[in-house]
Amino acid sequence: MASYVRVVPSSGDAQSRLVKIQKNHLCYSRLDDGNEKLKARRALEGLILEHLSCVPHKEKFTCSNFLDILRQSVDERPDFKVSKAAQAFDALEKYALNLLNEPWRQEYWTIRLYCGFYKHNVETYLSNAMEVFFLIGYVETADMEVSLTEPIDNDTVTDVSLNCLIAAVECQIMMQILEKVGGAFSWKEIARIRRHNVCSAEEAAQILRSTGGSASHPDKNKVSLGRSARRNNGYVKVEKLVDVPGMWTDGGRAMEADDKYPASGYGSTWERKSNSNGHSRDRKSVV
Repeated sequence: MASYVRVVPSSGDAQSRLVKIQKNHLCYSRLDDGNEKLKARRALEGLILEHLSCVPHKEKFTCSNFLDILRQSVDERPDFKVSKAAQAFDALEKYALNLLNEPWRQEYWTIRLYCGFYKHNVETYLSNAMEVFFLIGYVETADMEVSLTEPIDNDTVTDVSLNCLIAAVECQIMMQILEKVGGAFSWKEIARIRRHNVCSAEEAAQILRSTGGSASHPDKNKVSLGRSARRNNGYVKVEKLVDVPGMWTDGGRAMEADDKYPASGYGSTWERKSNSNGHSRDRKSVV
């Protein structure tokens, strides 16, 4: 059973930003899928992006367990793909919201971790992803199976869903950094810069260029954020996570991690396909 380790921001400004994020997240979490929810998600992501650019790494999450999940995923997986990690966090966030909004649905009470979607789209890209379910309140009841044995705590499940979203935004910031430096650095180097510096994506890219990947930098002053990432306006249907239907994700522009330069944005992925004439085209793929 995972121990839920809560984090309290050290500064008043950070606390104020976090309170605003939590209020917006609560409103967002109660909306039905549609344009209104997409608009609310975009606004929420913008608030999170600003927060992640202004706080020390240890204060980015309200639950420090997510720091370990993200760090382990980047450092311990030789085939780590940040866009896939972002999608995995998005899927976990949606699952927590489904449970929060429809706790009476019995199909949510037991999760079979051997199902195809979880194995190939979550476990493959995140280390110790099962801890997220333990944080929600699931317990291991059989081999590769976890279940709820008592009513959920709404505040805890809400906080878990928020931290999943924060993790997804942090992954997208890493993708933006790689774009800015032209793909010349590894995910581990980018992650080290993010851990050791209070910085936006633009400032992180400047640090990478000036230090060649060294984590520390003499000038850690914050800089203003650049323009928001481009997005498209649709929703993309997501495959079932642990056999739970009705899951959606924002249809933002984010290229496959196998592509050389991942693009900014949140949600679905794009992959390069060739038609019968040998010409390449971009096709939106289902997460």
